[in-house]
Amino acid sequence: MIELQNIKKSYGKKQILKGVDLTINDGEFIVFIGPSGCGKTTLLKMINKLIQPSSGTILIDGKNIADTDTISLRRSIGYVIQNIGLFPHMSIYENITLVPSLMHEKREDEAVYQRALELIEMMGLDESYLEKYPDQLSGGQQQRIGFARALANDPNIILMDEPFSALDPITRSQLQDQVVELQKKVKKTILFVTHDMDEALKIADRICIFQDGEVAQFDTPEAILKRPASDYVRSFVGEDKLWQNPNFIHAADVMIAKAATIHPSETLFRAIEKMRRNRVDSLIVVDENRRYLGILFMEELLQKSKRQLSIIDLMQKDIRTSYPDEGVSDILEYMITEKVRCIPVVDEQQQVVGALTRATLFAKIGLQYVDNADEDEEEIATSGGEF
Repeated sequence: MIELQNIKKSYGKKQILKGVDLTINDGEFIVFIGPSGCGKTTLLKMINKLIQPSSGTILIDGKNIADTDTISLRRSIGYVIQNIGLFPHMSIYENITLVPSLMHEKREDEAVYQRALELIEMMGLDESYLEKYPDQLSGGQQQRIGFARALANDPNIILMDEPFSALDPITRSQLQDQVVELQKKVKKTILFVTHDMDEALKIADRICIFQDGEVAQFDTPEAILKRPASDYVRSFVGEDKLWQNPNFIHAADVMIAKAATIHPSETLFRAIEKMRRNRVDSLIVVDENRRYLGILFMEELLQKSKRQLSIIDLMQKDIRTSYPDEGVSDILEYMITEKVRCIPVVDEQQQVVGALTRATLFAKIGLQYVDNADEDEEEIATSGGEF
């Protein structure tokens, strides 16, 4: 655990950090973000004593780092920076094993070699890269080696200072995915500095947004998107950012709460009247306790051959339901794959609490998230109906 207690930093009369208090749990992926000069990189560099605070206390596992030997502290913390920092005169193997060699481990030892091999394969590169030199690698490959070197001594904490900002968008996205996957495997505490909100939302367990040397909000990506702590946070994140990140959107966020429903004992004439009144082309069929039974579609009612049948006979029973806390990405995938236009949202008792339609979802989060969406999507199923 890392605890930052009332951390302040000033350069002359300019106050960079104004009393920061943070607690970071073991194994968390934390992102520091904010505009230039907000203090995020300064705070990061205080963790391994590259910068000393003017006042305040930093504890790692309950121990004040001010009382810890600086060299020992730095060797126990992985550090990845924007310009990578690989030594050009050293092979990739020598770069990866630099810290172990400083800890008096011999590079010739089989265990050291196996550790380097394990790390480079973990980065998606093969054994032949160990013999190469940094100038023989692409920028993305060099950054992978930088991360491997940070892991070489098996530290519990890794600091990453805008490591991907100089890379092209495709490589950057690939490395973001890789770091997230590696974090799941190695379970290190990672503190990551970035200017990119999209990057922060993609990789972080929690995001710390800075404003003029203070913490504006420290919370999960979902909480920040849905409940920004201030107008500054809302503006910094972006007004439409939630709808651009469907992984953080749940059914309850976009469902139509008053779904048009009908009881199976009612007549088909009554069903048609309800559809006309509510301006929808489907009704959710429920029992007397509002438990979901099926969906009745207008096209079924318009077929003359079926007009003598009942609602129970005509309704579709095989359409899946959703719970309020289910993510809309999975729901959308199902709707597109199965060509379903409406999904009821139910509670644990299977009582209908709302409905999701393709038209509503597309309007909220945009057609760009759906590969096979119909160009002419019509509103269906719900719109201020009755329970």
